[in-house]
Amino acid sequence: MLAGLERPDAILHANARRDSLNPLEQYRQRGFLAQSSPLADPSVLPALLADEPLFTRELASFQSGGRHAVPYLLTDAIHRVAQDPALLSSVEALLGTREWVMWGPNIRRATPNQANLWHVDLESLLWPTITVAIGLAGCTPQSATWCIPGTHLRQQAPPLTEAAVLSHGPPEQISDFANGRFYVFDARVWHRGDPAFSRDRVVLFLHYQRAADPRIPLMDDYVLQTWKPEPAPYFTPIDSARVPTVLAAQPWKHRISRWISRVRRQ
Repeated sequence: MLAGLERPDAILHANARRDSLNPLEQYRQRGFLAQSSPLADPSVLPALLADEPLFTRELASFQSGGRHAVPYLLTDAIHRVAQDPALLSSVEALLGTREWVMWGPNIRRATPNQANLWHVDLESLLWPTITVAIGLAGCTPQSATWCIPGTHLRQQAPPLTEAAVLSHGPPEQISDFANGRFYVFDARVWHRGDPAFSRDRVVLFLHYQRAADPRIPLMDDYVLQTWKPEPAPYFTPIDSARVPTVLAAQPWKHRISRWISRVRRQ
């Protein structure tokens, strides 16, 4: 459990305020839906677990080449779960459209990279997207993501110290996570995993955006913050002629901050 929680009466008041919000209000104001939900068809889980070695091999290939990257792969099972009716009911309500693109699918075991530290996901920080985490194996309520509600509105990375992060509010863990359940969050919200409870968990991460928006570019190296001139792998059930293929441009604010960062390292 994370430190820095408020008094029980304050938590009860905050929970009551949260529960008075509908899902769209929760997502916009808090940056995540407080409770996980069951997939409509969990029978896809064995096929997804069979895909895990593909991601493990791809990640090992990146690491052996000195590249800091996340493997994004499309498989038949991922196509199937991306269209799960229960999942889409949540995603389409938040996107405000039934015309969507799912991009960047990634199956990971345990807590990847430095995800046990408070962080934001760079792609989500730069471009609007919805992140969905689906429990495949070893998932328990204790292994769900912790978030600092409302910090997605700051649109910046969290401070480096735990105390500074917690000064922005008490952390909240998405509830009722388990195998065959999913939760939804805006990965601009300051969030972290709990490695003590995530060693054996296997999770599929999917990302959704409006089909009418430009495509998210494929990240080449998340340490160097470099991108390939091609979209991250994506899937959409709608007519491809109605889906733009132009890549989303990096916001000028990010370009300038990246340039300053590189100058400081020289």
